[in-house]
Amino acid sequence: MSSIPLLRPEEESRLARDLVLGNGPRRERARERFLNNLDATVSTADGLHLEHSPIYHAGITEAVRLMSTELGLADPTLTARYEKMAAAAAWLIMPDGTYPQLGDTDLRDVTAWALEREADHRGFA
Repeated sequence: MSSIPLLRPEEESRLARDLVLGNGPRRERARERFLNNLDATVSTADGLHLEHSPIYHAGITEAVRLMSTELGLADPTLTARYEKMAAAAAWLIMPDGTYPQLGDTDLRDVTAWALEREADHRGFA
């Protein structure tokens, strides 16, 4: 794991702005910071977000998907990371199709993309 410090909220908003609106070096710097932050907060071994809260994992996984598909930042490394994170999300589903109430996660339905991935397994079943 990397020792890169996590981004503060105001840095996250600048990062998102630069990824969406930036161009050239500004966008590349934002992409690099996003990937570094991802390395610091998501296990490369199992794809789980290190906050250990299913809803945070789902949110970060969705952000990675958006970075890949909507913003055109896809590369083999990011695509592989997304696939691993999405597969890990399937293990965080309760038998009733909700996320377990762990960490900061309230009782709520699982996102559609996670339900699609869980056909073969559910971690809390």
